[in-house]
Amino acid sequence: MVGGKRPDQIASDLAAGVARIGGFWRQPNYFESYLHASTILIDQGIRTGSLDEIGLPGFYLQRHALELLLKRLLGWLIDISDMRNGLGRVSDYQPSKGLRESLNASHNLTGLLRHLVVSSSGLNVSAPPQELVTLINDMSKIEITDTWSR
Repeated sequence: MVGGKRPDQIASDLAAGVARIGGFWRQPNYFESYLHASTILIDQGIRTGSLDEIGLPGFYLQRHALELLLKRLLGWLIDISDMRNGLGRVSDYQPSKGLRESLNASHNLTGLLRHLVVSSSGLNVSAPPQELVTLINDMSKIEITDTWSR
């Protein structure tokens, strides 16, 4: 979140069970929210011995955070391409129609990763780290379909 709450508001919201989402200066960061929630859920599952029960929701939160991260990175690469073109630095690489459509509609992690690799190479920027590639490959082995954990 951009902006925060006063300490007295934090205490009164906790006492009342109130979660404030959105508002002026408080736009949520979905990636960080899903990642934070997955961390808390998994920690709670470990503490209470309920990992089997929270496994699917924990996986979903982590997987969705990863999808949002990939889409954020792809959005930045599209912005880089658009800005370069706007500055007259036209290159051979142009984001494909498929990439732009995937950014808004795809849930396929390996497809999004493929777009990320192609785009970063085409724009001559650093490739995704191998750890990210390995994580996506590992998660894709668990998922039966692009929306299996939903």
